[in-house]
Amino acid sequence: MSRYTIEQQPSLSQLPAPIAMAAETPQPSTDLELDIQTINLLRQRFLEVQAGRLARVRHGLQHQQQICVNLLPLLLHISDSTLPGFNAEDTPAGISGYSPDPQTLKLARQYSRQFSGHAPPRHLAPDIVALFFMGSSGSIAQSVRSDLDLWVCYRSHITDAALAQLQDKCERIEAWARRYNLELHLFLMNADSFRGGERETLNGEYCGSSQHYLLLDEFYRTGIHLAGATPAWWYVPPHLEHRYDEVVAELYRSGKVQEHSVVDFGRIDHMPLGEFLGAAMWQLYKGIDSPWKSLLKLLLLECYLHDEQKSRGMLCQEFKQHIYEDEPVLDVLDPYIMMYRRLELYLEEKGQPARLELVRQCLYQKIGIALSRPLSRGRTTWRRELLTNLVREWDWSGGELALLDQRDNWGIEQALAERQSIMREFTQSYRNMSRFAQELGGQAVMTRADMLVLGRKLHASFDRKPGKIDIINEDTAPNLSQEKITLHQLATREQGQYLWAAYVDLPTTRLDKYPPPLKQARGFIEVLLWCHLNGLLTGHLHVPVYTQRSHLIDFEVKELMSTFRQSLPHPMPSAPQQAFRKPSRIEKIMLYVNVGVDPMSSLSRRGLQKISSRIDSLDYSALGENLVRTLDMVSVSNWHEVVCTRYSTNDALVQMLQALFTRLHRQPEAPVPEIEVHCFCPSRATATAQRVQELLHDMLDIYCRQPEAEDCRYLMRIEQTYYLCQFSEGRFYAEAGDGLRQLYPMLAREQRRFSPLVLDRNAMHRNPALRLILEMAKPGQIMVCFQADSRHIAYWVTDEMGSMFHARVPNHGVSNLLNHLYRFLRNVELQQMTAGGNEIDLDLILSRRRIHFFQLKRPTVKRPPQLLHWPGAEDDELDAIRLQVMLHRSLKEELHYQIYVGQEEFSSLVLGPDLFPQVVERIMELRADNARYPCYISDLRFSEELLAGFFDGNAQTVHYLQYKQRLERRLNHYLNPPAPEPDSEAGTRPDN
Repeated sequence: MSRYTIEQQPSLSQLPAPIAMAAETPQPSTDLELDIQTINLLRQRFLEVQAGRLARVRHGLQHQQQICVNLLPLLLHISDSTLPGFNAEDTPAGISGYSPDPQTLKLARQYSRQFSGHAPPRHLAPDIVALFFMGSSGSIAQSVRSDLDLWVCYRSHITDAALAQLQDKCERIEAWARRYNLELHLFLMNADSFRGGERETLNGEYCGSSQHYLLLDEFYRTGIHLAGATPAWWYVPPHLEHRYDEVVAELYRSGKVQEHSVVDFGRIDHMPLGEFLGAAMWQLYKGIDSPWKSLLKLLLLECYLHDEQKSRGMLCQEFKQHIYEDEPVLDVLDPYIMMYRRLELYLEEKGQPARLELVRQCLYQKIGIALSRPLSRGRTTWRRELLTNLVREWDWSGGELALLDQRDNWGIEQALAERQSIMREFTQSYRNMSRFAQELGGQAVMTRADMLVLGRKLHASFDRKPGKIDIINEDTAPNLSQEKITLHQLATREQGQYLWAAYVDLPTTRLDKYPPPLKQARGFIEVLLWCHLNGLLTGHLHVPVYTQRSHLIDFEVKELMSTFRQSLPHPMPSAPQQAFRKPSRIEKIMLYVNVGVDPMSSLSRRGLQKISSRIDSLDYSALGENLVRTLDMVSVSNWHEVVCTRYSTNDALVQMLQALFTRLHRQPEAPVPEIEVHCFCPSRATATAQRVQELLHDMLDIYCRQPEAEDCRYLMRIEQTYYLCQFSEGRFYAEAGDGLRQLYPMLAREQRRFSPLVLDRNAMHRNPALRLILEMAKPGQIMVCFQADSRHIAYWVTDEMGSMFHARVPNHGVSNLLNHLYRFLRNVELQQMTAGGNEIDLDLILSRRRIHFFQLKRPTVKRPPQLLHWPGAEDDELDAIRLQVMLHRSLKEELHYQIYVGQEEFSSLVLGPDLFPQVVERIMELRADNARYPCYISDLRFSEELLAGFFDGNAQTVHYLQYKQRLERRLNHYLNPPAPEPDSEAGTRPDN
């Protein structure tokens, strides 16, 4: 039996010390002095190591899994419909130099009785060059839970279609192996493409633009030859690695090595500096989900970068040096032992014992053998013996081993401490690598896409931000559910402010001084969710809660936990890699209303909760109270970031909407997020949750499902306050106004484009007539609605952009007022059509289709309010005095007026404060009856500098109406009619 087999391993004390690398090897007298006998000897040594490692692979598998491994070369060598993986006769097949032995053919016959059992004829032009296991296979780190990675090296002549067939066959073989609980991954590799520098984007264990030389180093030192050609790299002496291509070409030319008998993945005399940073980021990416293995590899990269200056070379070169210089020993050449020895040497030279101790713990956890526990069936293994010797070197006590072996029962404090230690090491190692790379002038060779993916995942996993739920990795904390968790509400130094905190097994009695909590936050939801997502509550039916001012009851806590378990299961799955190729976007929103709050406690004390017919939760009862007192918003992104935000002010709902829709506006191409609203408070919980859900559904329909969402305005009412919501410059605003008095100026705001006004379903339930008027707006149209009584006329004008003007004036005749208004609007229409050199649309002007008048009819017992078309407005100027106003801006930024009464001009620059009295005086002179009824401006013009202050240099109709109103007030003041009531300030509402 070979000395490389499992049964005959030397003890740790017999292992030689690490030897010097290439730079210390004596230089030969002549180049390329390897003769055919030396080449054959080296080949035999390499193959003996490969055979020993392959025996260790099989030793770690169950019987049926061993059969799978033994059949792999045959399955890829032939296309036989009776064997696993078959998909087509013409699928690429044939392995270079491979011929199945009788034992393999016997296994195939046992597996399939239809298999002929005859050795297939040798392929004249095999499509597959070689098969190699990669990674931890056959090493001390291979356990029963380890997967097997197999490189299927194919020739370059295979077409894309044939390659797709081969890929399909590999996937079928993987599926077949899974039936025997064997996690097998087959990777198609082409040596010519790899050697030429072609790189895949980040995908899978062995891909990524940052992984060329690091992957090659791992292949050369961990690869296990299963079948086919051997690596050409074996036959290049270590001291000639820098002349790799020249040596390989000479070996081919001299005939010492046949080109068809080797597979050439290229040279690796050193790793380019530019690859270190990218490779380090890739290991950080992997380490988020699998910290033990990645931390070791990350430290190895740091070590490589350090050793580059000492010419120690890479581990694959050390591995080759062993083969060339002495009889190889499997335990010495074990990939993970070699990695540990190199890190041990590096960290001891650096004088960093704490980091070395962490490396030992990582290696111990990666190997996964609990040395403090008794042997299974009393039998040891080579892995256990080797690990025992290592631990003896490290001088670990029995207590330390027992603590590491009991990780499944660790408490949350230990898990958090370990997580912090690992994350701190990731950060420190990355900083060291970045500094080395900067000092040596290295540049990352990762693609921009890969850098973006890695940066995004690092951000999602490591970055802290308010409300973000940090999740402890399952690998570092496998089971925390046995902890007894209690949640406490604690007073802060700020009067009336409280925090929630989670503790382990804290006494229920109130303490004078609380210990440091596991987690604390402003809101109960954030603390409870943190405990849930980190597995502290998986086995809990009851969570003790101790409050000082909250109304939380056990029922509410149980219901909250139920929603977490249904919508945010523990453990939280890792986000798929593809998710990081897109920007972060919200995929799910969970809203919790009134957690720990009874919104009707004040009403209950006054006995009002049962007597009201007004049941809108945002405008409840005769007092119009808002029952949404607090909101906790839990957002889940496509990167699987979970963020909890609490809103507890009087306008909590509005603040939440502003934050949510501003965020959603930044993800315009993303699907509309899933929305859940929950409320479990003592009063009107279901109705309140439903009201918020309806509001959000309606607003999502407007702002996330319509192409022109940014132009829309949304009007809602909470208590006595109206909120007009709209986007402006990428931000979602909600302008507040108390009652109609402040609502009308908000509705009159200018708009860049037509802005439809959408009303919340309950926004105008107290004023249905106004709802009719607001819903009349149409793009490009002028809608005039009026309502008259014996004393006043109220009118509303909705202009071409959706802005609304409102006024209430004394009643001096409906026709008189509306005819003057119609004349003015027609003049405005003409100005707008001719602005900026636009062509005049004579057909539209003559058809009079742009301006519409409606009369608001009061409601009766049998019918609601109505809007009836009113055709009575006429453009009749026979008896009217024409008043035309020109507006300019003076040098002092003041308005300057030119008022024409008929053809006579009156200028504010000439008349100053006497302008309006003289204009009125002239009007009275022209009136035959000297009557003092109101005067109306029939035409108004803005100068160019004033027009420049409006959107796109164009004034809306509402602008003309606002200036018209101000000027008419000043003129009518001197006419001294009955004092007109203020309009927009008065907040006139239609009679219902």
